[in-house]
Amino acid sequence: MADQDNSIGITDEMLVAYLDGQATTEETAAIEEKLSDDADVSARLALLDAGSRPFRKAFDLMLEAAPAQSLKEGLEAARATAPLEDNALTSMGGYRGWAMAACLVLAVGLGFAVGDRFSQSDNQIVAKAPTPKAKGWRQVVADYHALYSVETLAGTNGNSPLQDERLAAASKTLSIELKRDRLTVDGLDYKRTQILRFKSKPLAQLAYLYDGKVPVAFCILPSGKPAHPPKQEVRNGMQVVHWIKGGFGFMLIGKVPADGLNKIAKTLEGRFG
Repeated sequence: MADQDNSIGITDEMLVAYLDGQATTEETAAIEEKLSDDADVSARLALLDAGSRPFRKAFDLMLEAAPAQSLKEGLEAARATAPLEDNALTSMGGYRGWAMAACLVLAVGLGFAVGDRFSQSDNQIVAKAPTPKAKGWRQVVADYHALYSVETLAGTNGNSPLQDERLAAASKTLSIELKRDRLTVDGLDYKRTQILRFKSKPLAQLAYLYDGKVPVAFCILPSGKPAHPPKQEVRNGMQVVHWIKGGFGFMLIGKVPADGLNKIAKTLEGRFG
């Protein structure tokens, strides 16, 4: 990922600070303005947010298990045997000697602690790190859509010529007819269309506001899987209805009452087939 897209001036460092609540007022305003109409910034923010992991907790567990007294004794021994020069605390050579030894003692100690904690004997349960599972496209969409708020779409005019151009571009990219009469649904205010990518496949995201305040996304992805009728699920606290039809996967997602989303999905499913 590039550190900075010069066309927008929003760096990854700024996005990380924004996620951590450390961005300045000016940076926050600039980022939130871009999130409302810039798919690249939104996607980069989602990717950075998805990359967070509980590293500190894992290291705390390692330190809890480390034999602290043995490490301390080993460190003192390393300092005592390192070749010290006059005024050793300020001598680069002496400092390097015992500092390197200290690092080695600490590394060995932590290795011992982790090994002792997770494989103490054949009679005990050995903890294994879970195998990471690749996220399917519906979960990736759910993670992305979870970042949306009413402010993300409120300033977007769905009837603008720009949105007409984006609909036409999405139709051409996916080879599927995306016209307003197929996409207009009672209860939904159409806002915009954008093309994303999932595993090199184009993914069209059509964004709406439900009841004027709840973001809803209708997503379309080429699919070679067998067709199936609409199914309902919940992801990231949001209702989801998904189906496969005519060589495409369809997904409707939003924090909308289940019956309301099902009604919308039934209308859209009837128009795409």
